[in-house]
Amino acid sequence: MKYVTKAKIMTQQEKITSTSDCMSAPQAFEKFFTPPRKSPTEQEQIFQEQADIYTIPAQPAELTVFSWGKGETILLVHGWGGRGTQLGYFVEPLVELGYRVLAFDAPAHGKTAGTQTNVLEFAQAIRTVVEKEGSIDSIIAHSLGSASTAIVLDEGLEVRKIVFLGAVCCISTTVKMFCKSARFSQELEQELRSLMELKFGQDVWQKLSVDKRVKNLKIPALLFHDRNDREIPLEESIAINKSWSDSQLITTSRLGHRRILRDEEVIRQAVNFIADK
Repeated sequence: MKYVTKAKIMTQQEKITSTSDCMSAPQAFEKFFTPPRKSPTEQEQIFQEQADIYTIPAQPAELTVFSWGKGETILLVHGWGGRGTQLGYFVEPLVELGYRVLAFDAPAHGKTAGTQTNVLEFAQAIRTVVEKEGSIDSIIAHSLGSASTAIVLDEGLEVRKIVFLGAVCCISTTVKMFCKSARFSQELEQELRSLMELKFGQDVWQKLSVDKRVKNLKIPALLFHDRNDREIPLEESIAINKSWSDSQLITTSRLGHRRILRDEEVIRQAVNFIADK
């Protein structure tokens, strides 16, 4: 993937501005890569209290890691604006089956420092955790965490099974949903896309498409996606499922993008899938 210097990006950003929106393209670009930070819920705080918490040296910031139980390791990967403990409802049933469960706060999320990040830094965080902790048995990932997991898998990470929840397939769709939520004009959306191509290369949309990343994977996968997910359309997981030769898609109803992470039936099916050797 081709990269350009920050100075060049800023020079181009000064040229690409929106006249039809109150926010300029460079401002929209900055906002797109700035995840919201929310305090952990009361239940997440309980998950934290039950965990061994430590840090792993990494770039751009050391990662905060949470560990529960002992045994083969199941890695939890949260999504955009989330936290490692957001998937904490999977911990107890997995630990009871003899697994060690590991989660981390990605850059600019939770207890990990930073204000901006992207899917490639998410992917690098996964690599860093695996390098430090050793082999990973299986991965459960949510939303953008699924996209970052797919990148690492495509680049050679070997695991036994994968579970995706509300997965992102195309970064192009993420940009469209972001602009729709912010009520940006089509002109501003196009300017934002131009800045994305400037920073990550014109092939960014293909490079960061999960359906293309998973098409050669032989790892069994179980995908969950809610029909009423307003943040990531069901079509994203449908596209991944069609491309992944050994995957199954289970659709849910009225769970949205986040309640799916704590639904008892979803958790039961995911845990049984992983436990089935």
